Amino acid sequence: MSLIVAIRGDGSHAKRLKNILLEKDKAIKFINLSRNIKSWPELKDVYNVAGVIITSPNDTHLEYVQASSRVFSDSLIYCEKPFINNTFSLSKARKLVVSEKLLLGLNLRNSEIEDILALWRDKYKLGEPIHFCVCVSYPFGLRDSYAKSWKSSKLASPTGVLENLAIHYIDFFNQLHRFKNILAIQSNYKQEVPRTVDIIGTGANGISCNIHCSYAEGYCNTIKANFENGCIVFSDEKVELFSPTLNIDANTGLSIMPPMIDSLEIGLEQIFKKSLYTSMSLFYDCIKDQEYAFMKLEEQRIQNLSYLDAIENILG
Repeated sequence: MSLIVAIRGDGSHAKRLKNILLEKDKAIKFINLSRNIKSWPELKDVYNVAGVIITSPNDTHLEYVQASSRVFSDSLIYCEKPFINNTFSLSKARKLVVSEKLLLGLNLRNSEIEDILALWRDKYKLGEPIHFCVCVSYPFGLRDSYAKSWKSSKLASPTGVLENLAIHYIDFFNQLHRFKNILAIQSNYKQEVPRTVDIIGTGANGISCNIHCSYAEGYCNTIKANFENGCIVFSDEKVELFSPTLNIDANTGLSIMPPMIDSLEIGLEQIFKKSLYTSMSLFYDCIKDQEYAFMKLEEQRIQNLSYLDAIENILG
């Protein structure tokens, strides 16, 4: 029997998710959920829905997850980030995370970045992590399409680039180091929605963090992870390791750039695409295997609650 997945949202991202699932299983059937939640029970009476995907504008996520949990009570729910974008939704969001089978579309959780950091840290004895730095920007906010997009709407996307882009890196750092302190500086407003954000924080183990994301600046896509004895740099085309940190010019006695001692021919764009595929694979495996789902969803529940704590600290 074919698995049936219900989807709310019909944009380009919904199509990407569908294509990944079809690559996993060509027999999967999709049904579209309308904006009218009252019509959803009719579908339940006809279809045995194994999973629900929510990929609609940000301000609708919580409402649609609540409706999915009522109507398709036995189904796994995959909700795109950010899940919530305000503090008054926190209580409802936490209850859903605890009680429902819920995956969030924060796919850097499922990326190779963490594995690469751990591998090289151990192999090259890099020591403790001391700073995590992200710079991701592209001038989407300067295009005519931005003004027409819900991402520029104060109602649908009040924190702008924070909830649409920076949120991936906030969640990723929080997964690795658990924010102890966190501050968001939002700027470059257009239509009352910020196009630039700087996240400054520290992790529970003392590591510092700076995440800079913008829809108003030229293209940039880099992640730097600094350790006591080296720096790992992720860019569009490759991952490079520079070590040792203390590198002195023999002639001048001045510090110079550490040498690059290892690299991987895999870039951030490829890593991000693969992480989305891995996230959808997790969704597929969970709707196929209830025992596997029970184990993985407990892990996700812990991560999701910690993610909501970070959101509360940023927006509170």
